Amino acid sequence: MKIDSTTPSAISLSKTRQQRPAGPGPAAGASGETGAALSLSALQASEPAGAPIDSQRVAEIRQSIIDGKLQINAERIADRLIEGAREQLAQERQS
Repeated sequence: MKIDSTTPSAISLSKTRQQRPAGPGPAAGASGETGAALSLSALQASEPAGAPIDSQRVAEIRQSIIDGKLQINAERIADRLIEGAREQLAQERQS
């Protein structure tokens, strides 16, 4: 088996990432936001004006995550994902 030296190694990729200048991206922002928070902020900014967002509920969930008290019901999430997939398949079949 021949090893191809033209592909970058994990070490060289790691060095490249370390050498990148700090700029916009998934790193912490000026207000200390994480990459996920920045992504969420960008997503919220792309929402059409007047989108129904319950800011109070978002704040409650955010605080629950910070406090480590958020309880996730995996069964409920799975059921809703399956239901959504079924609805989407039904709509595609009707089209």
